[in-house]
Amino acid sequence: MARKTLSLLLPLALALAAAAGADTLLTFKAHVEGAPGLPAANRDSDIRVWVAADNKRLRRDERAMSIVLQLDKNKMFMLDNGAKTYTEIDLPIDFKKLMPQGGEQMAEEMSQMAKMSVVVKPTEETRKVGAWSAKKYQVSLSNPGGLKIDTDMWVSQDVGIDSVAFAKMQSSMMSLNPGTAEWVKKMSQIPGFPVLQQSRMTTPGGEIKTTQELVAVDKKPAPAATYQVPSDFTKKDFNFGLPPPGAGRPRPAAPPPPPGAH
Repeated sequence: MARKTLSLLLPLALALAAAAGADTLLTFKAHVEGAPGLPAANRDSDIRVWVAADNKRLRRDERAMSIVLQLDKNKMFMLDNGAKTYTEIDLPIDFKKLMPQGGEQMAEEMSQMAKMSVVVKPTEETRKVGAWSAKKYQVSLSNPGGLKIDTDMWVSQDVGIDSVAFAKMQSSMMSLNPGTAEWVKKMSQIPGFPVLQQSRMTTPGGEIKTTQELVAVDKKPAPAATYQVPSDFTKKDFNFGLPPPGAGRPRPAAPPPPPGAH
């Protein structure tokens, strides 16, 4: 559950907008190519992110999963639209509090083993991505478990989006995974909004390639209850996929895969 959720999250390194009296809808196109045997099969998907006019509420939808962020209440909700269930998490996220009772030491061990090394390299390359002029940044992530993610990130300052609220959303969601603090910090230092991300994730089991591109920014009223949990959804506890007592320790969580790779 945690890995699948996190993979929904990394693609959100994108943007927020606020127009007086109007919500903003961001639409992205994502493509994933996964090696045989890996969870991510070859597929295309649409990602939609709604941002409230006051930047205090957001919603991200991709396939059957949604994430609702209520910054005014310090709450995040992860929705499984197929099962009609949701998980509620307090902000800011404390990874240790999400572990089962008595799992503080396990949380610390997982954090250390999954801790990522992050390198961000600005380049002088520029290009047009859709309607936006963008500059290329190269981002490399790696961890002691042998996972490596290399991303070409094209960032624009022409999108007209205020990224402050998005940065809060990004940091909140990525905090679900141990070892991501440095990634969140480095990403917040890149000026502008990523309009195109091309990633290559290398694991012991093979390689996953993903592409995610911003294709539209529309300012319009969001449908009613966009930023709420549906009344017919059932609440469930957050699940790290941990074994029952006595069944041994789980493997440390891996850093989040690149956009769409869940």
